[in-house]
Amino acid sequence: MSEVTFYHHERADGGRRTGIEFDDYRGLEYFQETSDEDAVDPTLLWFVDVKTTAPAPIETVPQAATWLAEHTQDIQQSLSEVADQLTIGFDMDSMASSYSFELGGRKYDVEVGGQNRIVRRKLGERLREFSKDLNQIFSRMKPYQPLTL
Repeated sequence: MSEVTFYHHERADGGRRTGIEFDDYRGLEYFQETSDEDAVDPTLLWFVDVKTTAPAPIETVPQAATWLAEHTQDIQQSLSEVADQLTIGFDMDSMASSYSFELGGRKYDVEVGGQNRIVRRKLGERLREFSKDLNQIFSRMKPYQPLTL
């Protein structure tokens, strides 16, 4: 068994990071840098994590890629379900919100959050737009390479 987390972060500078972790190992990732190199700001505007359990251990990056390809529709559906519940966002006293779904006999836990009231009001719309692009984003994901100094 492996704990699997699919994540997406959008930053204040327009940068986006999407990836998959299995058993706390960052396996695949795609980072789209900001278009303005002078305005680098890694502060998160919003994020989403989709967590589930794979019945068989995921021990390699190719296994993670295969798992991701096989479960893309479930991830898209879980994001759409959350988007449907967040049509006008969530209360300003809450930074993040959690949801759980059963899809294909598997439980998916989704946590979504935003930096401020305005961002949180548009989370449903942002999740819906993001989920439409998943196949394209997944095709760009590469094995995670830690920074070296």
